[in-house]
Amino acid sequence: MTNMRGMEAEKVHIIRSNSERDLARMRQLALKDEQTVQGHSQQNKEEQQQQQQQQQRLQRPQSSGADKDQLQGAQAQPQLQPQLQPQPPATGDPPLDVPMPHPFSAQHNAVTRRFYSKHPPQITAREYLQRLHKYCTHSSGVYIWTALTLFRLARTEGTMQVTPRNVHRLLLAALDVASKALEDHSWPHARIAQVGGVKNGELTRLEVSFCFLSNFELQTTTERMVDGLIEIQRALEYWKTGGGNERWGNGVRDIAT
Repeated sequence: MTNMRGMEAEKVHIIRSNSERDLARMRQLALKDEQTVQGHSQQNKEEQQQQQQQQQRLQRPQSSGADKDQLQGAQAQPQLQPQLQPQPPATGDPPLDVPMPHPFSAQHNAVTRRFYSKHPPQITAREYLQRLHKYCTHSSGVYIWTALTLFRLARTEGTMQVTPRNVHRLLLAALDVASKALEDHSWPHARIAQVGGVKNGELTRLEVSFCFLSNFELQTTTERMVDGLIEIQRALEYWKTGGGNERWGNGVRDIAT
C-alpha cells in the first residue's frame, strides 16, 4: 500500500509540473505575440508619419533662387505675335474644299461636289444646250423650268454657285428631272446619258443629287414661271449694261439666253 501511494503521489507531481511548464510556455508565447503586434503597430505609425511629412513637403511651394531667375527671365521676354499664314489668291472658280457662303452641312457639300469636273469642258454651255436640244428635244416649259430653278439656286437662295466646271452637269440633271416632272414623254435614260457624255450610273446620281439640291420642289405653276421669266429678263438687261456678279452670272446667263 505504501508503494502504491508513493507512485500516485509521484504521478500527481509529474502532472502538476507538466501543467506548470505548459502554462509557462503559453505565457511566453502570448508575450511574444503581444510584442510582435506592438512592433508592427509602431512600425505602421512611423510609416504613416513619414508619408504625411512627405506629402506636406510636396504641398509646400518651393521658391529657390533658380526658379526666381527663370520667372524673371520669362517676364522679361516679350510675347511673340502669332504669324498669319498667307492665304491663296482668290480665283474665278472656287475650289472644291472651300465652304459655301452659308453654313451648309457636310451632306450638302457632298451633293454639290458631284456636279464639279476637274477641268472646265472644252464645249461651252450654249453649245452643250444646243447638242442636248438637237438629240433630246424638250418643250419650252422644260427649258423655262430649268432656267428658273438654276436661277433660284444660284441667286435667290444662294445654294450653289454656277461655274464653268459644274454648269454642264447641272444642265443635264435639271433638264432630265424637269422632263420627267412636267412632261408625259421623256427620253430613255441611256440616250440622255450618251448625249450628255456621262455614264448611266452617273446620270442617276446626278438626278438624285439635283432633287436634293432643289429640295424636291419639282412642281410649278404658270404664274410662277411668268414671274420667273420677268425676273430673268431684268437680270439679263442688268448684265448687258455691265452689272451682275460674274462668279455666278456667266453660267445662268447662258442658260437664260
